[in-house]
Amino acid sequence: MIVAWWADALRVVARDPVLQSVIESCREEALQETDDLMRSMVRAVCGQQVHNSAAKAAQSRVLAFAGNTAGAELARALVAADETALAALGLTKTKVKALRALAGGFMTGQLTREALNPLTDAEILARLDDLPGVGPWTAHMVMIFGLNRPDVFPVDDFGVKKAAEALYGSVEKARELSEAWKPYRTAATWLLWRSRTQTPVQY
Repeated sequence: MIVAWWADALRVVARDPVLQSVIESCREEALQETDDLMRSMVRAVCGQQVHNSAAKAAQSRVLAFAGNTAGAELARALVAADETALAALGLTKTKVKALRALAGGFMTGQLTREALNPLTDAEILARLDDLPGVGPWTAHMVMIFGLNRPDVFPVDDFGVKKAAEALYGSVEKARELSEAWKPYRTAATWLLWRSRTQTPVQY
């Protein structure tokens, strides 16, 4: 299901002629609501500093290891897992620590949708960024794809940088223009990613 604010977001970001052109090329596509926050957290961690294909492969291995569970069951499996077993799935020590920290927070109720939704974007970012192995990029991916927050702009993301350079000439120019994309910079981010790929991005 498309996120509830998508139509409103497109009306705002379409004022930018560059983004309007991207919209025209993929009008039938949109950011989708996430069915499971814990799975989205796993996807975000697996996507740290790797190509999309490698990220998807890692996601599949982790989910299979956890019995293809979701939500609290997935979190419980990751918390209970031995770090060596998780590392054997091809995960770095940093990713193992991040997975266990996120799963632990989910189990304690600190990182559930119910706990995070009432917070501001800055508060969510601070809560996630404080965890071992979870930096701003991972937090932003969780906010965009797991929580579907409408105004996230991960300007340091590799794909965003490449798209900004191609479409606007520089990241600095895109950062300057992004003020006009508020409060729907997530939609602009999604369109920047989409301008570089043949398929919609989804974590």
